[in-house]
Amino acid sequence: MSQEINFEALTAQLLSIHQASIQAHLDKDVGFFTRGIAENYLSVSRGNINSPTPSEIEARFKSYLENTVFTEYENLQAPLIGFSDDGSLA
Repeated sequence: MSQEINFEALTAQLLSIHQASIQAHLDKDVGFFTRGIAENYLSVSRGNINSPTPSEIEARFKSYLENTVFTEYENLQAPLIGFSDDGSLA
């Protein structure tokens, strides 16, 4: 027996996380970006795959947020959210 996926609830959850991310930028909340991070977190950028530690990620965000002034941070259009059929991927 398969369980029905509540895509509306999943969408609401992702939108909530997205809004919290915007607020973390405005509040310069460095810790937000590593709370709940997976132990096997991977960063893929410019053809390189890295596994930075939470402290390395926080250092990057600290530098970024200390050197950035946000006068406004908002979506220009609604985020596009889609899911795999089983709801395991967004």
